[in-house]
Amino acid sequence: MSYANPYKITRALGVILEQSGKTRLTASSKWQKVKTISEINYPKIEINQKTESFLSSQTAGIANDKAFLKSKFFGLKKLNESSSEELFQWAAHSYLASLVWMPWIFISEHVILKPIDDFTVTISLARFPNIVGEFSFTEEARISHFKANRYKFENNNFQIQPWKVDYSKYNIKKSFKLPTQLKCFWGENEEEYLYLDLEKVLGYTVK
Repeated sequence: MSYANPYKITRALGVILEQSGKTRLTASSKWQKVKTISEINYPKIEINQKTESFLSSQTAGIANDKAFLKSKFFGLKKLNESSSEELFQWAAHSYLASLVWMPWIFISEHVILKPIDDFTVTISLARFPNIVGEFSFTEEARISHFKANRYKFENNNFQIQPWKVDYSKYNIKKSFKLPTQLKCFWGENEEEYLYLDLEKVLGYTVK
């Protein structure tokens, strides 16, 4: 993992990330082109992720310690979920997985890291220590994936399912060595399926 100069490490307040790729709702669904814009703030625990495909859009995240989720299909409002414990944990896991785009945060007091072995650590936020994920690293100290038992909103209910994010194709962005491809999976073993494949980074701004 590479860090930028100390000024960026101590003064940066977050990042704005634009990506493109493809998504699908289920393992049997057809793929659709998708574009995402994520604004991730620090030290405030805030994230705003906008996802747009041809027939649907979604805005989700955390603001003022409350989670939100708004979805539209065919331009019509389909879901407007207010904050709940399940929704907050769902959004907080997304925030944790997005910290790969802010590598300086790993040396701050705002996260709790506990080693499992030489290549794996658990991670949680100091303010919300009960929401935990797991980062795995390569021998080159690059983050290879994030795992968590995460709430999934399905059939108007939240259910905990294994969730995994794979990071690959590292490149230099604003003095940081960061992944340029991301894949998200629900389930595990024979039930695991890829539902989001972000293949390109269109923009990366440090605030």
